[in-house]
Amino acid sequence: MNSKKHLLSGDPAVDPSEPRKVLGMIWETEAVKLQVDVKLNTGGKVSGARVEEDINLEDDMLEVMPDVITKRIIWRVAMAQYDPLRLLCIYTVKFKILMRTMTKEETGEVLYWDSPAPQATADSFLESLSELKEVRKTKFPRTFRPEASLGRVDGKPMIMMFGDGSREACCALAYARWKMTDGSVVCRLIAGKTRVALCCKVTIPRMELVGAVLAVRLAVKIKDALQMEFGETRYFTDSSAVLCWACCSGILPHSLSLWAPKSVRSSQSLHQTKNGTGSKGPRT
Repeated sequence: MNSKKHLLSGDPAVDPSEPRKVLGMIWETEAVKLQVDVKLNTGGKVSGARVEEDINLEDDMLEVMPDVITKRIIWRVAMAQYDPLRLLCIYTVKFKILMRTMTKEETGEVLYWDSPAPQATADSFLESLSELKEVRKTKFPRTFRPEASLGRVDGKPMIMMFGDGSREACCALAYARWKMTDGSVVCRLIAGKTRVALCCKVTIPRMELVGAVLAVRLAVKIKDALQMEFGETRYFTDSSAVLCWACCSGILPHSLSLWAPKSVRSSQSLHQTKNGTGSKGPRT
């Protein structure tokens, strides 16, 4: 196999205005940082290429965005953010929630792709776009292993999984916790996963349980993909309901009896779940 160019961590940038990319993400080789290539483009595609230029994120969104915000425009912006590890999932999930608000299953009302979005949805969309400028500046270490300048690692890393949910969505985040020989601790974000709630009425305990299941499945996938030895895996939740279902599978609300057992069986591997209910919040 012939390669065009070799890039290594620490290589100086030849032209800072043209960032280097690896697997669709911006790679700052000199600083050894990864950055999600955040883009804003409301135009369509022809043969896989955009028909319009990307919008400058420094501009005023009220001036550069179309006068009429449609369902298609919101979806184009949401799908344009390529984030394979879901490092920015806590931000990009906002667009999915907006898409969910334009679907009303209980009334049977259908909002077509080129129909104007409700004013409240359009305002929330423009408000989220105004944050893109700061989100684009977010950088992550290329590796979740501590740099040599931080010292030597003491033992295997611990995987810390956080899962939570609300009426709108649930989220799971995975961190690697490294203990150093000098007693300090280094934590690095590995990956994330979000899921939007159904349009029908969903309770918060149910979404919290879904968030715990996401955390369990994400931890399994990370271990299989990285093929490295980890220490213990700890799961964190601030939901007493999740702890009850995970530890006492026989105690299930009647309304959840049709779906909860499978989710509970998945979440029962939370044998080291930490409960953080109370005034102090989740314990870490």
